[in-house]
Amino acid sequence: MSILLLVCVGAGVLVLGVLLGRYYVPDTRPLRRAAKEGAMYIRGLNHVLARNNDAAIAELTRAVSENTGTVETYFALGVLFRERGEHERAVRVHQSILVRADVNRRLRLEARFQLGLDFEAAGFLRRARKAFEEVLENSPKHVGAAEKLLSLHEADGDWERAWKALRRLEKVTKKRDEVHASHLLAEMGLVAMEAGELGLAKKHLRHAIGAHPEGLHPRHARALWLRRAGKTRAAAELWLECLGAAPDLAAYFLPHLESAFEELGDLDGLARRLDTLSAERPESAQLGLARARFVGRRDPARALELLRQVIANA
Repeated sequence: MSILLLVCVGAGVLVLGVLLGRYYVPDTRPLRRAAKEGAMYIRGLNHVLARNNDAAIAELTRAVSENTGTVETYFALGVLFRERGEHERAVRVHQSILVRADVNRRLRLEARFQLGLDFEAAGFLRRARKAFEEVLENSPKHVGAAEKLLSLHEADGDWERAWKALRRLEKVTKKRDEVHASHLLAEMGLVAMEAGELGLAKKHLRHAIGAHPEGLHPRHARALWLRRAGKTRAAAELWLECLGAAPDLAAYFLPHLESAFEELGDLDGLARRLDTLSAERPESAQLGLARARFVGRRDPARALELLRQVIANA
C-alpha cells in the first residue's frame, strides 16, 4: 500500500512539473522595474557629476515616480533642490521623509539634519538651530550637527553658547581645539567688559591666554582690559608685544598704541619703539607705512623719507 502511495505521489509531482514547465512564465516585472530605476539613477548621477542639476532633478523625479519607496532618492532630490536655491522644495522633500512610517531611526536623523541644512541655507537660522539640537538630542555623537551648532552660535555672536558647543564637539571628536577655545573665551571677556563686569572679563581673558598664550586675539583683548582698568602702561607693552609678533597688523595695533602713549604723555617713547621695531623688521611694508603715518603728524619731511625707505625695501 505504501509503495503504491509513493508511486502515485511521484507521478503527481512529475505531471505538476511538466505542467509548470509548459505553462508557467516567471514574473520579471520587478526585475525590469529595478533595471529601469537603476538606469535613471545612473543618468541622474552623470548629470550631477556634470553639474547639470536641472537634468539630474528630472531623472531622479522620474525614478521617484516609478518607486516611492526608495528613500535615498528623496535625499538626493532634497540636496539638489537646496543647491539650486529652491529651499522650500528641499524642506518639503525632507519633511516628507520624516512623516513616513517606513523610515528607520538612522534615516530619520539624516532627514532632520538635512532639514537643518535647508533652513540654514534659506536663512531661517532659529529653525536650523532647533533641527540640529534635535539631532544631537537623539544622537549626541553626530559630528555634523555639533559643527553646525557651533558655527551658528558664532555667527550670532553668542559666544558663551558657542564655547559650550565647541566643548561638546571636542567630546564627540575626542580632539581639543585650544586655539578656537581661546578665541571664544576672548570674545566672552570682551562682552563682559562692555557690560562693566571687569571681574568676569578678567577671568575669561585669563583662561583665553592660558589656552593659547601666543594668540594675538586674547592678548589684544587683555590689553583692552588693562586699559579699561587704568593700567595703561601694561596695556601699551602688551600691544607692543602684539605688534612685534605681527608687524603686518600695524595699521590695527598702532591706533591703540598711539592712544595709550598719548595718555602716558610719551609719544616720543612710542616713536623710539617703532624705530627699533622697524629696524628689526624692515621687510614689513605695513609696519613701515603705519610708522610713516604716525611720524607724519609731527614731521612730514621725516615721514616722506620713511616712505622712500618702505619703497626701497619693497
